[in-house]
Amino acid sequence: MPNSAKLCAWLSPLALMISLPATAIQVTIDELIDNLDFEITDQRIVRNPSTNQPTEFEVIEIWSGSSDPVAYKEINIDYVPIKEDPAFPNPIYDAFEFKFLVISETLENWSSYSFTISGLGGLDLDNVLVGRRNELDDIDNTPVFADSEIIGDTLTFYNGLHASDTMVSYELLFDLNALYNAGIDKFDVTQTVVAASSVPEPPVLALMAAGLIGLGFTRRKRIQA
Repeated sequence: MPNSAKLCAWLSPLALMISLPATAIQVTIDELIDNLDFEITDQRIVRNPSTNQPTEFEVIEIWSGSSDPVAYKEINIDYVPIKEDPAFPNPIYDAFEFKFLVISETLENWSSYSFTISGLGGLDLDNVLVGRRNELDDIDNTPVFADSEIIGDTLTFYNGLHASDTMVSYELLFDLNALYNAGIDKFDVTQTVVAASSVPEPPVLALMAAGLIGLGFTRRKRIQA
């Protein structure tokens, strides 16, 4: 199936809508390393239709080829106050979600998926990251990993499987106000996986099947003899 058709089939209605009171932001993302095994196909800001405020930043990624792919990127945040009120000299930002829709076209199943966040200016990741989840095909309450854990500056999803030829939505909810107050307007993200097993290609599966059939036939002849 062509990539464009896959993307259309996998995209589902967005559920999480979080308003940013009296403020707006612009988010851009840059690949730090151009890897032939990694491709960003689409990125956009999702807005609340009732307030027109940005609620999340969404990026669609395709991973292919390498058995141990790594993606590096820089996320830039431009804080833009909508209005200035003398009673509130400092803008107030709400939580904001970064959603990574990762399509695996590798020949590996992944037993874990990690995000390492650097450039937080001394802030602890477990204090800035106020929510996280993963969902198969971006469908609510359908995780592929049952657990997640933050150790230092790394968040890891584990106890499950991101299977080959599937898309999983990894959703990270940041305390945007904490980032703003700390003067953080950009940070780096490194995404890594751990391969669980190789997925044989169709010709390999056919050879394996033929070998098993031949083994069974030989064993039957021996029994009959």
